[in-house]
Amino acid sequence: MLIDAHNHPNWHGFNAQKILENMDEQGIDQMWLLSWEVPEDEYSPSYHSVLPPNGSGIPLEDVLAVGREAPDRFVLGYMPHPKRPDAIDRLKAAVEIHGIRLGGELKVRLPFDDPDALRLYQFCGEQKLAIT
Repeated sequence: MLIDAHNHPNWHGFNAQKILENMDEQGIDQMWLLSWEVPEDEYSPSYHSVLPPNGSGIPLEDVLAVGREAPDRFVLGYMPHPKRPDAIDRLKAAVEIHGIRLGGELKVRLPFDDPDALRLYQFCGEQKLAIT
């Protein structure tokens, strides 16, 4: 089994159909599909060349929409920003309601040993979520 362990919906304009076509062309059986929650002040406008320019980051809703197209081919990931007061509650809801199985992507300007990040990592461990 060939697994693409890091990808995003709408990256370079790849919607569900294009992602699945590319997976088939490359012999990829399964893909880890990740959200990316990022504050506006940390989001570089250069990302508008690879993501739709209608916001910042990659919302969980986009991950869920693509995942619904072929649930057996995608493992879904979500990671709220650790500084959100409701970060653990949001991740818990995503696991329980949407079947999220990965913590990711976490790409923020924050030390990895920040106390809020450590609490989120601990929760991921308790839920058996790989972090990417």
